[in-house]
Amino acid sequence: MKKTGLLLAAMLTLMQPAYAMLPLTEDTVRSAQVYGQQRQNTTNLELIAPWTAYDRKRTNKYGVGEKAVVYTPYLVTALDAQQKAKNGKTPTLAEGRKIAESYNGILALGVTISTTTKLEPKYLKTKMYQGTNVVEPYYTTLNGATKRKMQVNSAAAGGVVTVNVWDDQYYLYFDLKKLDPKRTMVLSVTDQVGGTREFVIYLNKLN
Repeated sequence: MKKTGLLLAAMLTLMQPAYAMLPLTEDTVRSAQVYGQQRQNTTNLELIAPWTAYDRKRTNKYGVGEKAVVYTPYLVTALDAQQKAKNGKTPTLAEGRKIAESYNGILALGVTISTTTKLEPKYLKTKMYQGTNVVEPYYTTLNGATKRKMQVNSAAAGGVVTVNVWDDQYYLYFDLKKLDPKRTMVLSVTDQVGGTREFVIYLNKLN
């Protein structure tokens, strides 16, 4: 997950493992590695597709493919194996287990939203809803942002105008001990310009 890796590793040393989508056994790690290796000729986006949720509200006029990717221990191990396979390398079981264990006990999400600025995390409102239980991420970071042009209707201008839109990618980290992995949860992401997006997450259906 790019430049958050070292920081995340340091943060996780302070946490005790709680849950994983699948038990972190030798078979699970090997399965994830095989999954990634078998997809060395696919794109990263194709591999992560089963772990991707899209905004169900779709009310943001600037939004194009706003999404949340659930980085489970299985997925990050598969991604590592895929990248190694692309580079002509074979991951070891120890390498895979180390990667998987670093994500055990947390809910790590990669969230991409569209807005009119490169928005710092402090201006973003993010909450996870699970029934009456509401949990905020313990850490959020802006990983990258890409600017593009977009035509939108403007009442003030009396027609279509061209504006700059930023597709901002964030990484959010939740303490999984505060959530029930067996129940559906909804991630709410809000900013002043784009409004509220909602991403439905089914951890019990993900490896």
